[in-house]
Amino acid sequence: MLDFFKQVFFTVVGCANQGIDVFFAISGFLGVYKCLQIYDANGGFLTFKDSLKLIARKFLRLAPMTYFIFFLTWASISRINDGPMWMNT
Repeated sequence: MLDFFKQVFFTVVGCANQGIDVFFAISGFLGVYKCLQIYDANGGFLTFKDSLKLIARKFLRLAPMTYFIFFLTWASISRINDGPMWMNT
């Protein structure tokens, strides 16, 4: 039974890079689409200020969850590092 879980875990971890690639591809397409919308709205040019707004908007959208997960992991890692499923070597 434990071998089955090891195989499923290996499969999920082994295939994670395709999910990351798809995420970055979709994120890139959406970023370019937003840039083109701003480009068209400004009459055919994209300013440095508009670029900074895009970066700030993305940071403000992603940073809270990133910091939350970081601090949650930091706070809980000391409590789970000696679990019953870990092998004693």
